Amino acid sequence: MNELMGSLLFVSISIQKCMKEGTIVGNVAKDLGLDKTSLADRLLRVVSDSKDAFFEVNPDNGVLLAIYDVTIVAKDAGTPSLTSVKSITIIVSDVNDNRPEFSANPYTFYVTENNLPGVSLFSVRASDHDEGENSHISYHILRDEKENSKLSSYSLNINSDNGEILALKSFDFESLKTFQFQVVASDSGTPPLSNNVTVNVFILDQNDNWIYFLLLWRQKSKHVANDGSVWIFTFTSQYETKATGIMATAITTHQRFYCAFIFHNRFGTAEVLYIRRANRREFCWEYR
Repeated sequence: MNELMGSLLFVSISIQKCMKEGTIVGNVAKDLGLDKTSLADRLLRVVSDSKDAFFEVNPDNGVLLAIYDVTIVAKDAGTPSLTSVKSITIIVSDVNDNRPEFSANPYTFYVTENNLPGVSLFSVRASDHDEGENSHISYHILRDEKENSKLSSYSLNINSDNGEILALKSFDFESLKTFQFQVVASDSGTPPLSNNVTVNVFILDQNDNWIYFLLLWRQKSKHVANDGSVWIFTFTSQYETKATGIMATAITTHQRFYCAFIFHNRFGTAEVLYIRRANRREFCWEYR
């Protein structure tokens, strides 16, 4: 008489992902305490609700091969036939096989000069498709011997946890207009995987420099000049960009000769001084 009664048992097995087909992940005969010699007669097999066969069991020895919840049914050849059902939960362990990926490559940022030292300027972000510790990311700036000496003087730092970048000194457009550097994102897997990204930074100018004269010129004349003739050139300089370097200049003379001269054209930093209305007096006048 067949006295084997059907039963439902549970076994949990942990495996690593990306395992090759045919890899041994467990032995259900041993876990169930079954006689290996009777497995074939009992028609040991894998039963799963999934249409994909991720696992198979060797009916000769009960070895479970990797090919997630899995149900194994052992059926005897008695009359009536009795079965034993085994449910196995496969827990796939993460392998550190994904590198951190930055949200952009390269990054481009614009920073206005005279920034507050130690305040966050911008940030970079990376993500990792792995799980657990394998997805924890830390950041650092890649430094080398060829690093711009002017850039290093600004003490550029990065928050290793969130990728925020700051400078311990204010940028000066007149000294440094643009630069680039590399940021490295590394995960916490074993071994760790990393990725690099290029960061381009452009410093924006502020109108923070006074105009000064390169040349002060005193011109004397004892004769009458015609309207429209070139009188003198004055040269001014300013450490600003073209946009902020546009200068308005006025001439102050004795009120009897108000607007005797005008600035008509501009050549670079040279202001051409034209006579609009000549002095009709025959004696010497001096203009500065």
